[in-house]
Amino acid sequence: MHLITIGLWLLIWLATPSYAGFDEGYAAFKQENYAHAHRAWKAAAAEGSVAAKFGLGILYANGLAVAKNPQQALFWFNQAAEQGNAPAQFQLGSEYYTGRLVSKDLNQAAYWITQAAKQGYAKAEFGLGCLYYEGAGVTKDYQQALSWFREAGKKRIPGAIINIGGMYAKGIGVPRNLIFAYAYFSLAARIGGTEALNYKTEIQRQLGSADLVDAQILAESWMSEWFGVQ
Repeated sequence: MHLITIGLWLLIWLATPSYAGFDEGYAAFKQENYAHAHRAWKAAAAEGSVAAKFGLGILYANGLAVAKNPQQALFWFNQAAEQGNAPAQFQLGSEYYTGRLVSKDLNQAAYWITQAAKQGYAKAEFGLGCLYYEGAGVTKDYQQALSWFREAGKKRIPGAIINIGGMYAKGIGVPRNLIFAYAYFSLAARIGGTEALNYKTEIQRQLGSADLVDAQILAESWMSEWFGVQ
């Protein structure tokens, strides 16, 4: 599971109430003027901007314009997560999973990642699938893993689709099906999962010509069904 990157979280402002201070800080952040972003977000957080609270957490977690401070980062992540911000919930869960800013706690990781996944946050859906696959903080459940991977995959998370392909390639939680595996790896590769290309090639070597044609047709069908691509 990967931590949310600094660039990705910036999109959260689109789904949150707009505060002038947050917008000002967002513009400064994009220009790498982190000191200005800190001042603007601190003021916006005081006015109630949840996105600004998450932004402050990012600054403190990474030592941008402020001294790196895990306690302050966690404080602001918690503030935003408790107020229902899905990216903050996922970030907090990721911190508990990795133990980067706080002592590792898989139960807390699963709790917060689940909260974000229930809101339809794609990276959290992928992360929750990984937790069910691993049995980390939750009871191992391959069907739950598959379900969450599918939710994330339909939101164009290549890694989730690769994981589904791997489950079919190895027969983990599902009957082994190389046609399905090839189709899922093809799907992942088409949306930017370049690492899927090697898996696709490996499966292709194991398929007969007729099965390969079926797998290619299936992949095209799923591209249309999942992403509206003909």
